[in-house]
Formats: sequence, structure tokens, C-alpha cells
Amino acid sequence: MKINHNISALKANNVLNRNDSSMSSSLEKLTSGLKINNAADDPAGMAISRKMRAQIKGLEKASQNAADGISVIQTAEGALEEVSSCLQRMNELSVQAANGIYSKEDRNAIQLEIDQLNEEIQRISEATEFNTKKLLDGSVDRKSYTDNLNVKIISIADEVTSADNYRVTVEEDARQAVVLCNPMSANMKAAEAIFKDAPEEVHRNAAITINGETVLIEENDSLNEVYEKIRDLGSSIDVNVFVTNLEVNMPPDVDGDGVVDPLLPNQYIEDTNDNGIIEPNDRVFTVKDSTNGPEESARYAVDQLSGDGTTRQSLVFVTEQYGSNQEVTVSCDNEWLARQLGIWQYKKDETGNIMVDPETGKNVELQTLEGDGIDAKVSINHEDNAFAKTSTVFSDGKIVRVTDNAGFEVRFEVEPGTAKTNYVDGFADGTPVPDWNGGTASDNDVDVNITILEAGEMSLHIGANAYQTMNVTIPKVTPKTLGVDIVNIRTIQGAEKAIDLVNEAIIQLSTVRAKLGAYENRLEHAIANLDTSNENMTESLSRIEDTDMAEEMAKYTQYNVLVQAGTSMLAQANERPQNVLSLLQ
Repeated sequence: MKINHNISALKANNVLNRNDSSMSSSLEKLTSGLKINNAADDPAGMAISRKMRAQIKGLEKASQNAADGISVIQTAEGALEEVSSCLQRMNELSVQAANGIYSKEDRNAIQLEIDQLNEEIQRISEATEFNTKKLLDGSVDRKSYTDNLNVKIISIADEVTSADNYRVTVEEDARQAVVLCNPMSANMKAAEAIFKDAPEEVHRNAAITINGETVLIEENDSLNEVYEKIRDLGSSIDVNVFVTNLEVNMPPDVDGDGVVDPLLPNQYIEDTNDNGIIEPNDRVFTVKDSTNGPEESARYAVDQLSGDGTTRQSLVFVTEQYGSNQEVTVSCDNEWLARQLGIWQYKKDETGNIMVDPETGKNVELQTLEGDGIDAKVSINHEDNAFAKTSTVFSDGKIVRVTDNAGFEVRFEVEPGTAKTNYVDGFADGTPVPDWNGGTASDNDVDVNITILEAGEMSLHIGANAYQTMNVTIPKVTPKTLGVDIVNIRTIQGAEKAIDLVNEAIIQLSTVRAKLGAYENRLEHAIANLDTSNENMTESLSRIEDTDMAEEMAKYTQYNVLVQAGTSMLAQANERPQNVLSLLQ
């Protein structure tokens, strides 16, 4: 028998401590209802459960986002219901006014109500909003996003330094940039390009068909009104429309402005005269024979421009979608009207160069913006003062992607450098230009003026993870976009025409409402799917985290009995050394 070390008591104490710790853990699980109360309970389960919990919370919020989206759509659809009621009333009034029994005064009275209905449609368009966000004014539709901030390209290399609000990276080498002119001999003079007057208004009716959608051009429409009519087609066509101000800066002894005469087939037009056309964002034009023909092709180079320094507007349609050619058809009394409107077609050859169509082409806009993921092009504001307005570059180029903080992105071809670049230039006085066969772009600083075309849809985040979104577009709904702003029933003929206009507006509005209904149904399905995913994931999380109360209570009872027994046995073990006293008596 030993008294210095009570081994029995130590063993009993260790067992008692383990059972007491297990009973405490079991008691904690019974109290919280969770199997994992700290990382030590189940390290792997803790990591999995926290990630699953984040997904569950995300799914819950995504379902709420989708429900909010339905509320937005229902708000817009409710407003469109009232617009539809206005159109139905317009139709009734138009049919009534078409009856020959009414006098001029009667029709004037009917017109007053139609005017009020138009004003109400306009008010609904401007006033309908959700959480201060306008819904029917076109802000939830495809729109242009333009930032006049210049992006400074520090170096055209594998990496480009970021600047201001833009992140600029070089993605890949581009194929050789567009060749702007054929070689010219030293004794070759540039030829002549004449500008003619371009009126600011259209004086004949016309129809422009773009990808199957028709826009009616009314007599006395301004170019800006023509532009707005095409723009307001919205998402029904995939076409970008630009208004280009052509500013002719010439000596005072010449006159004329506006539209360039038709070119020969398969040619570009670009000003290489140092007194030439200056366009917004420094876009430039040149003449090029597509076949790289003999020296006489140089006669197409710009030499003498006629203009008075004024500015005219023309419309440029960029209709290429995802690399395939599309068609823009102008239906009017004669070809001159198309030239008045400044409406041009183009096609691309196999190498991607923009070419004038041999039959219908008149002019071409070198700056092109295309669908998502397609390389866009912008012009370069050259730093060389001698050629600041007129010089052209033959460059290897780079494909650059620019993204701003708002998420708008454009990819474009940069033609950098001035120091190592050969220029082709024609001068008004016939001064010879040097022979050349193109040059190499240097890595000098260049300024790039960027115009970004981006969709302005409302993005609904309906998923637990990044970029799980649904885009909603609601076109601009006004009397003008519906085509009823010009309804005039003061004559029988006008009333007959009004019936057609209002019926077309009703069909157009019904299409918009059907689209909103489709959005709403889709969101209903999205909510159901999100809720189902949430349910299944919560069930999985429960298997990892939740305590089986019956099983845990059985364990707790076991540990409780063991702790009580261990306590009793530890007391007995502590009394054993006292038996030694009987031996010492």
C-alpha cells in the first residue's frame, strides 16, 4: 500500500474529467440544437456549413430581388394599361371622325380630346417610376453611353498603364490596320472631291427599312427627327445610329457644304488634305482603290474641298451584327433624297475592311461599333502638329479593351505612334507627296477618344453568385415612339390615316406588354427555382449542423450516469490511503 501517489484516484479523476467534458458538450448541443457550436466540434463540417449558409442567404436575397423585379414590371405594365386605354379611346375617336356627317368644327372638338390623350400618354411616360427610377422614358432600354474623357495610352506594348476611371489592357495583336492609300509617285497630284449643299430638312416622304423594321420619314422632318425615329425603334432592331457633324473649314471664296458626292464602287473616303473635314472625336476619311491598282488610282485622293465653314448633320447607320452583313434599305422617290438624308450603306470584305457597296453605297463611316465581343474601332488624335488634322497612319495596331468603373466596356483597334510613321498626304496647291509603302507604328504617346455603346437594361440579380443576372428592357413609350403624336383627324383623310396609326400603336404597345408579361412569368419561375434550391440546400445544411435531440439525449443520460458514478468512485479512491493508519497503530 502506498500513500505518496494515489494511482486509483488519478485514474478515477481522469475518467471523470473526460465524462464530464463529454456531458458538457452534449449539454451544449442539447441547449443550442446544433451539432457544431465551435470549429473543434467538426472542422470540415464547419467549413462546408459556412459556405452553404452563405449560398442559402444569397438564394433568399435573390428570391427577394426577383420579387422586387416583378413589382417593377407590374408597375410598368399597370401604367401601360392606362396608355392602352388612351389608345383605345383614340381609335374610337378616329373611327368617329372618319364618318362624313361631322363638320370641321366637330372634328376640331374631337382633335382636342386626342391632343389631351397624347399629353396624358406623355405624362405617364415621364411620371411612371419605381423607387425613383423612371420606367417608360427609355432609360431602361438600349442607350448610348459616352464619356468624353481621353484615355492616355502610355505604351503600346504587352501592358498598358491604367488611367483615371478606366482599366486599359492589351488583349492581342490586331491584324494589319486599314491601308488608307495606294503608293503615289513624286510627280502625282491629288485629285478633286466636291462637296454639295445638304439641306437640313427632308422635303419628300420616304421609308427606311432596317432589318425588316420600317421607319416612315415625313415631309419636312429634320435630320434630328429622322435620327430620333430610328433610335426609338429600341431593341426591336440591332442597329446603332450616329449623328455626325461634318464641319467644312475652307477659304471664304468657295461655297457648299454637307454631303460628299457618290464615290466609285469599292472605295473608302478619307480627307488627306491639310484643310479638310474635321469631325467629332477626330474621325478622318481617305480615298482608297480596293485593288491596290496603278498610280492613276491616286487621282481619287482629296485635293480641293468646297465648303463655307458651316456644319451640317448626316446620319450614319452601323448595321453589322456579329460579323455578318445586314441591309439598310431606303425607299423613296429618288436617289437624291437618300443623299439629302445622309444615309449610307456599307459591306465588309474578307479581311474586315469596310467597303462601299457597288450598287447602293455612297459613303462610309470609318468608326464602327459592333455587337458585344466584336472589335470596335476608334480614331487616333495624332500628336504631330504638322498633320494634326489630316495625317493618316499605316499601323500594325493593337486590340485594346477599355472598361470603366460602371462596367461599360469597349474593345477597339489602336493605331498608335507618329515618330516612325510614313504619311500619305495631298496638298491643295498640288505639292508632290513622297513615295511610300506604309510604315510601322511606334510606341509614342497617343490620345484615344472613346465612344462606348452599351446596353442600358435594368439588371436583376437573381442568383446567389456573381453575374447571375437577368436583363430587363422597357422601351420608351411616348406619343412620338408610338407614332400617334402626328394623329390629325381634322379631315376625313387624316382620320382614315389616324385609324391605321392608332392600330399600329396598339399592336406596338401590346407587344411591349406581352414582353413584360413574359418577364414576369420568367421571374415567377426563377423565384420557384430559387426557393426549391434554398429548401434543398437548407436540408443539406441541417444534416450537417442540427442535433438529433433523441440521440444526443441518450448520450447525455449516459454521460450523466458515468459522471455520477465517477464522482462516487473518486471519493472511494481518495479514502483508500487512510487504511494505512491501521497498520501504523
